[in-house]
Amino acid sequence: MCVRPAQLHLVTPMEPIKTVLAATDLSSGARPAAARAAQLASAHQASLTLLHVFEPDAFVAVRDLVTGRDLQARVEEQSRMELAALSEMVARLHGIQAHTVLHNGGPLEELRSAARNADVVVLGAQGSHPVRQFAPLGGVCMLPMAFVVNPGFPAK
Repeated sequence: MCVRPAQLHLVTPMEPIKTVLAATDLSSGARPAAARAAQLASAHQASLTLLHVFEPDAFVAVRDLVTGRDLQARVEEQSRMELAALSEMVARLHGIQAHTVLHNGGPLEELRSAARNADVVVLGAQGSHPVRQFAPLGGVCMLPMAFVVNPGFPAK
């Protein structure tokens, strides 16, 4: 069933967008979503948070133990640098400062937790990370996806 915009009637107006969360796997396919999130935050004078979650890797932990090298820390540092570069790109191209958050854990759990504090969540549709399981597409979508987390009207 297709619903035309004229057929939609909200009981109460949507609350203003104050916080935008862009979840990124730091792939090149995730950059358009970060840019779209920055545009959205700028248009609504909202804060922008860029979130990247890297999963603990048991194989890397065993390799660290055997080799005596801390590869997990190197992965974390590389992620931190890439997230900072993405934040700088957003600031340069869209004139908005983004708060960056780097978490170690399960991407879906961390995204759900972070989304509780956001009005809108923007995800890339072409990323190469399992976070795409959050919203399976059944194919490749060329546009970033935005989810309204806190719509401002009571849930039923």
